[in-house]
Amino acid sequence: MHTLRDLARRRGASEHTTRKAELVAELVGLLADPENVLEAIAGLGRGEHATLQMIYLLAAHDGIRKDRVQRALLAWYGPLLAKDVESYLRNLEANALLFVDGASDPLRAEYRLPKAVASCLSSLAKPIAVANEGELAGLRVSEIPAAELLQAILRFWQYVKEHDVRVRSNASLEPQQDSEPATAPASLAQGYLPAYIDREQLDGLCYVSNIVRWRMMELSERDSDTLLDLTGSSLARLDLLYHLLLSIGLITRAGDAVSVNELAMDRYRRHGEIQQLQALMAAWLGMEQWSELGSVLRQEPRLRLRCIQAVDLPTDLLCDLAGIRRFVARVLSLLGDEQWHRWDSLLEAIWELCPTLSCLHSAASRELPTWWLGEIGADSPALVYDRRHWMQCYGPLFAAFLAGPLHWLGSVSLAYEGTQLVAFRVTSLGKYLLGRYPQTATAKGDMRPLTVGDDLTISVQLGRVDAEVHDFLGQFSDLIDAEPDMFRYRVTPQRLNQAFEAGIALKRIVSFLEQVSGAVLPDGARTKLESYWRTYGAVRLYRHPTIIEFADDYALQELLNTTSLADHVIYQLSPRVVVIKSDVVDLLRDEMIKKGYTPRTKEIK
Repeated sequence: MHTLRDLARRRGASEHTTRKAELVAELVGLLADPENVLEAIAGLGRGEHATLQMIYLLAAHDGIRKDRVQRALLAWYGPLLAKDVESYLRNLEANALLFVDGASDPLRAEYRLPKAVASCLSSLAKPIAVANEGELAGLRVSEIPAAELLQAILRFWQYVKEHDVRVRSNASLEPQQDSEPATAPASLAQGYLPAYIDREQLDGLCYVSNIVRWRMMELSERDSDTLLDLTGSSLARLDLLYHLLLSIGLITRAGDAVSVNELAMDRYRRHGEIQQLQALMAAWLGMEQWSELGSVLRQEPRLRLRCIQAVDLPTDLLCDLAGIRRFVARVLSLLGDEQWHRWDSLLEAIWELCPTLSCLHSAASRELPTWWLGEIGADSPALVYDRRHWMQCYGPLFAAFLAGPLHWLGSVSLAYEGTQLVAFRVTSLGKYLLGRYPQTATAKGDMRPLTVGDDLTISVQLGRVDAEVHDFLGQFSDLIDAEPDMFRYRVTPQRLNQAFEAGIALKRIVSFLEQVSGAVLPDGARTKLESYWRTYGAVRLYRHPTIIEFADDYALQELLNTTSLADHVIYQLSPRVVVIKSDVVDLLRDEMIKKGYTPRTKEIK
């Protein structure tokens, strides 16, 4: 009751009522009232308001943990604001402007917004301007039906089914030694610098960097040329098609060979177009093996991708780019559909919010970035940008999200003046697709009914397999998680040993997993299974064995030759002593008596 009265005082309810039911009923009405919510938000301090805005933008429909809230506040506002994040979250929760799940475990607690609060917030510091009819007059409007992409998917898959498709052996992301000055003083250029970086601290700081050459298209030149004509695609869209097909399991890659997964395609075709597009959108948002930046660097020779030497570039860079992609998708999902917005206004809004893009990084907080985009001959590192420079370097990347996958998925319409993007609008289809998967980074779009991870975790989509599949999985794995649409199993040495003891061979398990998933087992999973199979039987334990001791050295050899004793010996300890299984004692006793021996049985406890 004390907590309710405190909340009532904060939100303007009758805190002195003595009846709990009446107080709860009044609070429910106030907490859902937009005017009361806006009044509560207006009364927040700068830190609480910034925290609320940031959670609205980054958390979407999901929760967000405190450590990520703190990293984002550090990137946006600096350490003075970020240091009090725990106080901000506690105050927001006390005002019923924030929910917390798992509050008993601070390390795992996740914060999310009530719907009434989310509907009253604006995501960006600067609103994105709407383009009026006069600004749109004379512009070339580009709209692509989503059915074109779906048709290209089918044609690509059919080509792989009918041809021997191979990938290049040298298709990779390679750091290349900088041909320009390799050391760039961080304090040379003047322009934007994050507030929490002291310019004096940059004196003498240098970036030692590489120019990075982006990987080439994985498919061979022969296959690429044929598929470009067959699917009516550009090189960038063809590259995306290839990785989408891999991500949702319609094709598989083993070594340098690419093959189709007919079971996955059969299930994919059973879905309607909207469900297929949802699967493709989810796969694109979570994709960390492909990025739009590849086509940007090929089309913009003036740009260079640089990284600090001695960093794990592929992992850091691709995770960061995927996070930036999901950030853009989230921003667009908040815009009204069928309404044109100015492209330059979107860029300016992002610039106002996070010019260094640090808040979008998926790794730990970084005061200095490990990679950045720059122009040829530029000395300045990523920390120092003016608005014009930032637009020139990062504008093409943001444009690639809209003019690439989002456009091909029928989610945005674009307006051009010549070749320059001027305005865009989110279509009704795009609003639906982006709203449903605003920040999905998982494999929800995978069409395979069963997938196996390198750590021997097996994910099974409910309703897509028979009950016999779950029964067989239960013989060599444990059910570790159950969701409304997914069961997850984990193969353990203990369950595998039980399966092997029951007569289930490794070959049968591997064949079962590959047949149901329609894909070759990952190398990591296969290696673990084969290791367990090789060591099976290396050590054997026997419960309650029987020991036979003979009076002389000759009796054992005679019985080994004239009875079935040799078939049941576990181990011979000496010329007179052997160990056998207990379940054959009666059989051997009868055989010994027939041979003229009179064995004596003694039970040892």
